[in-house]
Amino acid sequence: MPTNTPSPVLPYPPKEYSAEHMAKLNRAIEVFMEQTRNPGEGVLAALTLLSLPEYADNAAAIAGGMRVNAIYKTSAGELRIVV
Repeated sequence: MPTNTPSPVLPYPPKEYSAEHMAKLNRAIEVFMEQTRNPGEGVLAALTLLSLPEYADNAAAIAGGMRVNAIYKTSAGELRIVV
Protein backbone atom coordinates (compact mmCIF):
# COMPACT_ATOMS: atom_id res chain seq x y z
CA MET A 1 0.00 0.00 0.00
CA PRO A 2 1.80 3.11 -1.17
CA THR A 3 1.77 6.08 1.13
CA ASN A 4 3.77 9.22 1.74
CA THR A 5 3.50 8.77 5.50
CA PRO A 6 6.71 7.44 7.06
CA SER A 7 6.50 4.30 9.16
CA PRO A 8 6.76 4.85 12.90
CA VAL A 9 10.21 4.29 14.38
CA LEU A 10 10.36 1.92 17.33
CA PRO A 11 12.40 3.27 20.23
CA TYR A 12 15.59 1.45 21.22
CA PRO A 13 15.10 -0.47 24.47
CA PRO A 14 16.90 0.73 27.58
CA LYS A 15 18.97 -1.67 29.68
CA GLU A 16 16.45 -1.40 32.51
CA TYR A 17 12.66 -1.29 32.38
CA SER A 18 11.42 2.23 31.78
CA ALA A 19 7.83 3.44 31.84
CA GLU A 20 8.82 6.18 29.40
CA HIS A 21 10.19 3.59 26.95
CA MET A 22 7.02 1.51 27.20
CA ALA A 23 4.91 4.60 26.53
CA LYS A 24 6.98 5.42 23.42
CA LEU A 25 6.74 1.80 22.24
CA ASN A 26 2.98 1.75 22.76
CA ARG A 27 2.60 5.04 20.87
CA ALA A 28 4.65 3.75 17.92
CA ILE A 29 2.48 0.63 17.75
CA GLU A 30 -0.70 2.74 17.94
CA VAL A 31 0.54 4.91 15.05
CA PHE A 32 1.33 1.82 12.99
CA MET A 33 -2.10 0.33 13.65
CA GLU A 34 -3.81 3.59 12.71
CA GLN A 35 -1.84 3.75 9.45
CA THR A 36 -2.84 0.16 8.70
CA ARG A 37 -6.53 0.92 9.26
CA ASN A 38 -6.40 4.19 7.29
CA PRO A 39 -3.78 3.82 4.55
CA GLY A 40 -4.70 7.07 2.82
CA GLU A 41 -4.41 7.85 -0.85
CA GLY A 42 -2.12 6.00 -3.22
CA VAL A 43 -0.51 7.12 -6.47
CA LEU A 44 0.61 4.27 -8.70
CA ALA A 45 2.55 4.16 -11.94
CA ALA A 46 1.14 0.69 -12.68
CA LEU A 47 -1.35 -1.68 -11.11
CA THR A 48 -1.90 -5.37 -11.75
CA LEU A 49 -4.90 -7.05 -10.16
CA LEU A 50 -4.55 -10.81 -9.88
CA SER A 51 -7.35 -13.31 -9.29
CA LEU A 52 -10.24 -10.87 -9.47
CA PRO A 53 -13.56 -12.49 -8.66
CA GLU A 54 -15.91 -12.84 -11.60
CA TYR A 55 -19.61 -11.94 -11.45
CA ALA A 56 -22.28 -11.34 -14.07
CA ASP A 57 -23.37 -8.00 -12.59
CA ASN A 58 -23.55 -5.83 -9.49
CA ALA A 59 -26.40 -7.83 -7.92
CA ALA A 60 -24.48 -11.09 -8.36
CA ALA A 61 -21.36 -9.53 -6.82
CA ILE A 62 -23.31 -8.38 -3.75
CA ALA A 63 -25.00 -11.80 -3.46
CA GLY A 64 -21.53 -13.34 -3.67
CA GLY A 65 -20.37 -11.35 -0.63
CA MET A 66 -18.61 -8.42 -2.31
CA ARG A 67 -18.73 -5.11 -0.42
CA VAL A 68 -19.53 -1.69 -1.88
CA ASN A 69 -16.44 -0.27 -3.68
CA ALA A 70 -14.95 -3.76 -4.20
CA ILE A 71 -13.61 -4.54 -7.68
CA TYR A 72 -14.70 -7.49 -9.78
CA LYS A 73 -14.73 -8.47 -13.45
CA THR A 74 -17.39 -9.83 -15.77
CA SER A 75 -16.99 -12.88 -18.02
CA ALA A 76 -16.41 -10.42 -20.88
CA GLY A 77 -13.38 -9.02 -18.99
CA GLU A 78 -14.99 -5.72 -17.99
CA LEU A 79 -13.62 -4.23 -14.78
CA ARG A 80 -16.42 -3.10 -12.45
CA ILE A 81 -16.89 -1.63 -8.99
CA VAL A 82 -19.67 -2.75 -6.67
CA VAL A 83 -22.13 0.07 -5.98
